[in-house]
Amino acid sequence: MFRYFLALILCCVAPIAAQAINQGPITVPDSWTQAKSNPNYAFRIDSYKLGKEQHQSLSLMDLQAYETGDYDKAVVELVDSAVVKEINPIFDVSPDGSSVVFQVVARAGGGLLDSVIFMTIPDAKDIQDMVLNNIFSDGVSKKEQDLYKITDIDFEAKKNSNIATLSYKNQDKELQVAYDSDTAIPLLSDDLESRILSFYGGKLPANARIATVNDDSILSSDKELTVQIKDIKHKFILNQDNEILVFQAESATGEILNFTRYFQYGSLISQETYSKNGNKIFSSSAIGSHAYNAGDFAYFAYAKEAQRLSYDENLSQIKHSYGGHLKSSIDGIESRMKFLN
Repeated sequence: MFRYFLALILCCVAPIAAQAINQGPITVPDSWTQAKSNPNYAFRIDSYKLGKEQHQSLSLMDLQAYETGDYDKAVVELVDSAVVKEINPIFDVSPDGSSVVFQVVARAGGGLLDSVIFMTIPDAKDIQDMVLNNIFSDGVSKKEQDLYKITDIDFEAKKNSNIATLSYKNQDKELQVAYDSDTAIPLLSDDLESRILSFYGGKLPANARIATVNDDSILSSDKELTVQIKDIKHKFILNQDNEILVFQAESATGEILNFTRYFQYGSLISQETYSKNGNKIFSSSAIGSHAYNAGDFAYFAYAKEAQRLSYDENLSQIKHSYGGHLKSSIDGIESRMKFLN
């Protein structure tokens, strides 16, 4: 069973200072792809079989450390998982070496889950210490064509921050979303619709729409808003500051599929998710705006997939997540998983 926990570990890390003045061109080893926005770094996608499982991995190399022969510090694995089905070959490092962005597609919940992942490089500039900044997901899609794949990443330096504009495309639509790559949140306005878009990482899932007032879904008096995704409804209840208080998933007939409530202690935002049977199946905590997005649902879906041979809602519970760490229990026996960080 322990190997299923290991299957999901995504080890993270972080870059080093800029290329020295007058230094010659950096050599990029075979099979590595140099980062578009920062020539000091390169990526490599690998696939290998371990037993009956096919693993996908994504590595990051600090080319300067590699050239000096410091191989232990030069390469880190950002992803190494049997749950990940595909790694998008569009990835990048910001020009100042402070942010890394990439996308993976994983098997989850009988479908596919795309996750756009932002990582931050600490001031120490050691890629071995890179940490998860944020993760955005559109939720589980049954068709790969519905997933929004990144087609381009464009960094722009602003005062005290980096703006990362991500271009997305699926079978029906193309769009661009700008993010503050240091805080890893979409740069949207403060209106109610933008708040909901921010929950989904700046864009609605495929085949989704925000229901209109005439569609019997927005009750402006109590700030309730519904997102229709094919036969599923996502119902949001927000306070006067457009902060999410309740998120509820319903079937087309109005049956509650899961229910999440948010509550705040100081700057710490916590959430608790309950199944349709009222069982508490997941909880998480984050600081400020990082709590109000669909990333936690990505953790939950990954965790269920990792435990697919032993997961039973009556025995197994994903108990808590903080900064990419998950605690779960199987028939009362606690286990811990590390996704990112």
